[in-house]
Amino acid sequence: MNARQSKAFELEDVLKHHWLYTSKYLQKFMEAHKDSSKALQATIDPVESQDYEDMSLDILKV
Repeated sequence: MNARQSKAFELEDVLKHHWLYTSKYLQKFMEAHKDSSKALQATIDPVESQDYEDMSLDILKV
């Protein structure tokens, strides 16, 4: 194995460990904030969002 191949394998290992590290903590973050996203969705008024959808359709019709 030459130096270039060795460097490529080393970089691959670094990226693999970085991905495992970040994905583990991202999963913990998502689990911790799962309830807050449900609370945010409950505060959205579906009637308001429908009005916005109607406006976008009116713009397309013009």
